[in-house]
Amino acid sequence: MLDFSIEDFFFILSFSSFFNLRIFFFRAVIPAFDSFFTEAIADEDLATAFFFAARNFFLTVVAFFFIAGAFFLTTGAFFLTAGAFFLTAGAFFFATGAFFFATGAFFFATGAFFFTADLVTAAFLTAGRFTAFFFVIAFLTTVVFFGPDDFFVTAAFFTVAIM
Repeated sequence: MLDFSIEDFFFILSFSSFFNLRIFFFRAVIPAFDSFFTEAIADEDLATAFFFAARNFFLTVVAFFFIAGAFFLTTGAFFLTAGAFFLTAGAFFFATGAFFFATGAFFFATGAFFFTADLVTAAFLTAGRFTAFFFVIAFLTTVVFFGPDDFFVTAAFFTVAIM
């Protein structure tokens, strides 16, 4: 006769995990009901058989809840670990995003600086073009007034003007 003892109960508790539910079922649940019918037929003492069956069934239910509790604790620990991992990954990607955002802001500021420098350079180039235009007019005026014979006077004028 299969009987479910307290040692079996602690045996099941010691190996309580989700993957041992098959062992739990064949070692505890079936004997709990089997012992009721076996003892009832063999002893013809329904009260004793019912007592053992009820005890076995109660221990089976308690063991099941211990196993279910262990499973849900393990699952909860897994999801806590996974949550911590994804929080860490999220923090990493947030920091990476902040880094690239700051890098982008730096290059934007650098681009704005060079754009401003380009505008200043364009302004100086424009001023230089006006100055060159002025020098061409001055050269032509000098040539017209002093004549092409006074090349050294014109060269001296440009030298002083450029300085």
